[in-house]
Amino acid sequence: MTTPYNYNASSYGTGTYQNYASAPSLAPSPAVSLGAMGAMIGAVGATAACLPQVRSDQMTNQQAMMTIAKEAAGTGLATAAGGMLMRSVGMGGITGLVGMFAVATGVKYFWNRTMDGGAAEAQEEAKPEKKPRAKKTAKK
Repeated sequence: MTTPYNYNASSYGTGTYQNYASAPSLAPSPAVSLGAMGAMIGAVGATAACLPQVRSDQMTNQQAMMTIAKEAAGTGLATAAGGMLMRSVGMGGITGLVGMFAVATGVKYFWNRTMDGGAAEAQEEAKPEKKPRAKKTAKK
């Protein structure tokens, strides 16, 4: 008589068992989490700055939405970059916080210069040229 299952045989170590520890995780990476938090903070700050301008008709709704989206994206990118660089270097405590601040400030500065570069050039071209004044000579 044969048994339907061999209880003495073990599949441990043969590579045929399911390794549940390597199941894919649904949690976002730390960079995504930092970027999302930074984007939310940037959007809140830009909304607070744009709201009075929209109410006083100094800015249209479309301009406000573009400004909010640009600030949210830039702040999210800067926060993620600063946090991930400090994490990869292994800095923590106050040193890591200062390093994150420095890196995030540099990324946000570069973002603002890049995004505002076209607008600044367009404003420069739209300015009327100044005519040189004729020099007045002193009469003797």
